[in-house]
Amino acid sequence: MQVKLLNSLRVGAAMSLALGLAACGHGDSGKQAAAQPSQQPQAQLGLMTAVGATGAPLDWAAQDGNPPPLPGCAPMLQQASAPYRPAPSYGYRRERVAYDAVPPAPDDYAYLGLAGSVSGVIGDAPPDYAFAYDGVEPWAWQTGDGYLAYAEPIDDGYRYYYYAPGAGWPFLVRDPYYSYGYRSGGLAAIYDREGRRLDFAHATMQRAAAAQYWDRGEALHRAYQGGQRFGVPAGLWAAHRGMITRDRNAWIAARRDQPAWRGWDAQHAPVMQARWSAEALARRDAASRFDRWRADGYRGGAPQFYAEARNDPRVQQLSTRMQGG
Repeated sequence: MQVKLLNSLRVGAAMSLALGLAACGHGDSGKQAAAQPSQQPQAQLGLMTAVGATGAPLDWAAQDGNPPPLPGCAPMLQQASAPYRPAPSYGYRRERVAYDAVPPAPDDYAYLGLAGSVSGVIGDAPPDYAFAYDGVEPWAWQTGDGYLAYAEPIDDGYRYYYYAPGAGWPFLVRDPYYSYGYRSGGLAAIYDREGRRLDFAHATMQRAAAAQYWDRGEALHRAYQGGQRFGVPAGLWAAHRGMITRDRNAWIAARRDQPAWRGWDAQHAPVMQARWSAEALARRDAASRFDRWRADGYRGGAPQFYAEARNDPRVQQLSTRMQGG
């Protein structure tokens, strides 16, 4: 059956999905290597096949009717906020652009819609991992069915990379000004921060930035897959989470102004809403537990955000409902 995707920009603000419901151990005063999430065979990656496997961005196929597995995360660190070096911005700046003359159709928002859904999945919960690349420590969130989002700081804010399960390169990269959708190794779409599609013929600087982002996205992913992963300092997350929330809210606002984007989300909402509902509850709880830990001065060990989620009756009920039980 062809899968319909979750409109999590519509529900994501109220329903922050938990990326990783396996046990997160207690933190300590230094970086602690995290157990690497298991690498699942492509056939078991859950709801969707990898972007790029056939060149099509959204050739999704349901694997089964089971809820996604519950992945792992690293314990947050209790150390004070560390220096947070920004990643290269490639001399990028905003300029006048031209927009597509043809009114967009819902499918024109496939890349932005899917990335927006993953952003809604992440919500306000802390990152699952930090990892090192090029003198920077990006943050990573990984959903139970294998979607990945990375965030790295740049001078103007944050740059985000979104990956489908099993893919080695991002299907969308977002900077403070534009978002870039990729298909089969090539640039497929450019959107401004209001969600409007740009005309490729008049987007020379954006196309150059897209090529650089593609290369960095591949390298980031190799570093994440092959390197050590560790917890994020709690104080650092507390200091920067507001900026990430702001960026997510900007996408929610942009979606309201783009009927085709809303149409794409509405078309793909029901299945994903059911599939990610258990993770949504756990991630929302993780965000709340972090807030309580922070209010308590980070006393005691770092919360085990997802260790108890498997035994949470609410999570179990949602998982059973998805299986038709």
